[in-house]
Amino acid sequence: MSALTFLALASLAAAQEFPLSPTPETVQAVKMANPPKIDGVVNPEEWAGVTPISRSLIIGGTSQDSGEKGKVWVAYDDTYIYFAARIYLQNPKKISADEFRDNVDLDGNDHFVVGLDTFGLHNDANWIAFNANGATYLE
Repeated sequence: MSALTFLALASLAAAQEFPLSPTPETVQAVKMANPPKIDGVVNPEEWAGVTPISRSLIIGGTSQDSGEKGKVWVAYDDTYIYFAARIYLQNPKKISADEFRDNVDLDGNDHFVVGLDTFGLHNDANWIAFNANGATYLE
């Protein structure tokens, strides 16, 4: 096998591990017996039994691949819904986040958005966004 063929196969495998999906997806949450510790660490023991979804990240407002990758875990218990995300950045110093307040416009900030369609009707959702500084936007 030539080096070029090997590189093409490695590139294809990486693309399959982190597919590009520019449209919102339905993710099945897993019920947890014990809630995860909210400490900024995705501990494998705390998230055992929850399979993450892996995706290539898109450039906001487009369907273009940003070149960055991410994984998201979704779970719940009798009281709360839990989200964990691990973003793999080529250059973390390029993160743009200058907002620190709650429920503000995050345009111009790199941010992560979660939509909750609790009735499963696909016509209404609650949207939660936050940036690397913990600033939020709720809709």
